Amino acid sequence: GIDPNPKLFMALLSGTIPIIRNWPAASMYDGWPVIRVDDWREITRSKLTTWHQALVPMFKNRTVRDEVLDRLTLKYWWLRINETLKS
Repeated sequence: GIDPNPKLFMALLSGTIPIIRNWPAASMYDGWPVIRVDDWREITRSKLTTWHQALVPMFKNRTVRDEVLDRLTLKYWWLRINETLKS
């Protein structure tokens, strides 16, 4: 598909906070309501609560939610690619 991470995109579309393994290109999700971990053992009940409290506003605030949804579009990624190529 066109999207770089379809499962992550589907999670965001459905209103959940995805937790992904950290890898070098995962920095593309900086500023997104996405949790990155180096090891699955980092996930604890306490951290889940903290992450939820920190990121749930990105789903409840309409303006921020619209920005997140825009990042899931081909237009967003096309602009990012073009910006990178110009650098």
